[in-house]
Amino acid sequence: MATIKSVLSVVSNTLGISAASNASRDVWIIIISRSLRGFAFGLVGLILALYLASLGFSDTRIGLFMTLTLLGDAILSLALTQVADKVGRRIMLLFGACGMMLAGTVFVIFSNYWIMLLVAIVGVISVGGNEIGPFRAIEESIIAQLTDDEIQRSYLYQWYNVFMNLAAAAGLAVSGWLTSFLREKPAWKESDAYRVIFYVYSAIGLAKALFAISLSRKCELELERNETSVHTHLPLDLEHEPLLPHNHTPVPPNIPPEQTNSVSPKTASLFTISPTSRLTLLKLALLFALDSFASGMAPWPLLNYWLVTKFPLRESALGTLMSCTTLLSTLFALFSGALTHHLGPIPAMVLPHAPAALFLVLLPFPQTIGWTVVLLVLRAALNAMDQSPRSAFVASLLGRQERTAGGGVLMVAKTLAQAAGPVITGGLAQGKMWWIAFVVAGALKGLYDLGLLVLFGGFKWGKSTGKGDDGEDVDGSEAGEEPSPESGR
Repeated sequence: MATIKSVLSVVSNTLGISAASNASRDVWIIIISRSLRGFAFGLVGLILALYLASLGFSDTRIGLFMTLTLLGDAILSLALTQVADKVGRRIMLLFGACGMMLAGTVFVIFSNYWIMLLVAIVGVISVGGNEIGPFRAIEESIIAQLTDDEIQRSYLYQWYNVFMNLAAAAGLAVSGWLTSFLREKPAWKESDAYRVIFYVYSAIGLAKALFAISLSRKCELELERNETSVHTHLPLDLEHEPLLPHNHTPVPPNIPPEQTNSVSPKTASLFTISPTSRLTLLKLALLFALDSFASGMAPWPLLNYWLVTKFPLRESALGTLMSCTTLLSTLFALFSGALTHHLGPIPAMVLPHAPAALFLVLLPFPQTIGWTVVLLVLRAALNAMDQSPRSAFVASLLGRQERTAGGGVLMVAKTLAQAAGPVITGGLAQGKMWWIAFVVAGALKGLYDLGLLVLFGGFKWGKSTGKGDDGEDVDGSEAGEEPSPESGR
């Protein structure tokens, strides 16, 4: 019996089950909401390029559609994340959910290329089957705010990504089987079967809106500063002082004013991020942009389209294949929290990501579906393991009031870079040169891994920025002082 308990304890600690079980109601609402979004993005990611092709659009136009949509997502994400802490994080999540409803509804009603493109730009539609819009930066800021311990935070990010990937796998399978079933009906055209997917997409946007409304005020930065972060640094005799005015924020004794966080949540934005954090953001933005540009050259919708053109596959078979690879990716991602805990975030990011990049380089060369599937499976097994350590890494580099705005900047950098990829791949596809896109994308991803090691290889928990969660100095260095080489920045 003791042995069983010991084994269960090891499993629980390895997978971060205790961190997930102790998470607050708001954290679980965010995880469930993101899972719904993952299901919706999986639905659309499988058939978007196929749907556009069924409407008679050329490969070049399909690539241009994805590029311009990603540019629109970048602008939307930057605008919303810069004002999220001021206007309200829950309102911004609600606004994003309404963008999903708008895009899904218009894709059902209209078949005009320019109308669909316009709504895809101003709304929220996943052209790569992956994360877009303002959601992730805001949600990760909330999770980081509600979780003080960096290791526990990395486990929560792990489950945040795991549930999303599981839902995306389900979305891929449902999309493939549902469209295949409907296309076999005599009265259904190919494009009509695809439109059903957008009905579901719009309905999921409505569900996400309801979840955004159900979040508590603890998710907002202002309430957290006024009630929680202050008490963290007060001596015991002041923590329960009843005579303090409601909006009064006392300065803890023995802490110089210049070391306290003077940035109000009402003014928190890119322009109030400290100079040191801006330098870090610039480095991260360049690296993440490189990786995202590579991902944009081989997004899942275009990858699905390539598989169908190279190996004639029905949507049901394609959906099952993509669903299984996503499930495998999720299974391996379960161990990313433990990998982060034992090795640190940078090795946990690079070790699985580098071989996944190699498998992408090799992907176009097999001439049989069997070997192609093997490479897809190997890449999928490792491809998502860097997500949770990356989120924990970014959260630890930025102060509490910098996370939403900083996360928005990184999301925009990634989206802008990713936007350039599809139009390049679309042009290569038109000339039957798919293989160039995969080789270049894999090589760039390998260069990203090398850049991480060079710029941040010496990163240590708690020594990255010289700031605590409140933006205060935690290692005695002066505000704005250039970090030491050991910080890895």
